[in-house]
Amino acid sequence: SMHITYKRVRKASNQRKAAVAWAIYRRTNMPHRWIAERLQMRSPANVSQTVRNFDKIEDKKLPKEISTWKNAYFVD
Repeated sequence: SMHITYKRVRKASNQRKAAVAWAIYRRTNMPHRWIAERLQMRSPANVSQTVRNFDKIEDKKLPKEISTWKNAYFVD
């Protein structure tokens, strides 16, 4: 299994954009194409990969503002 680091997500998109894409994907039924267009993320495949990688990052490896936001609003 490949270890996912936050640096890998940064290559695909900036930190906040990855978090927003992840949140939209988790809490809505908007298609990847819609997310890609609105967040200017190149393609639906890029959204899919960014969301998948962001979801695998341990909270302690995220910047505090993002992990706080993620845990405050997106706890299962």
